[in-house]
Amino acid sequence: MNKIIILFTILFAVSLNLYGQIVTKFEPQVLVLVPNQIKYDKVFEKELLKANKSIKKGLTLNEQAKILASKEYEKLAENLKIITKSELEFSKDIDFFKQVSTISEQFLLYYLSLLND
Repeated sequence: MNKIIILFTILFAVSLNLYGQIVTKFEPQVLVLVPNQIKYDKVFEKELLKANKSIKKGLTLNEQAKILASKEYEKLAENLKIITKSELEFSKDIDFFKQVSTISEQFLLYYLSLLND
């Protein structure tokens, strides 16, 4: 009798699981990054404008020149100098979406540097 109850419970659980998979249409969410094409929900328009304003207040051209003339910059390896100069050039016309891209790149470089150590 115990075996029948256990078997019935297992069959019920499996059939319930299969029914849930068949009835519920699972739609996977995939983020596809297309260069130079930005799509977002218009609900976030105010937040994006606010974020873009604060980002534009970032480094001025004078501050960027100070970074490139600093002793810390001179101490960097040649490839890091190129990366830093490229990031500063890229940041001249930056918005929220470009900043996300830059932060992602910086994190990836940081993570790869940890792997190489």
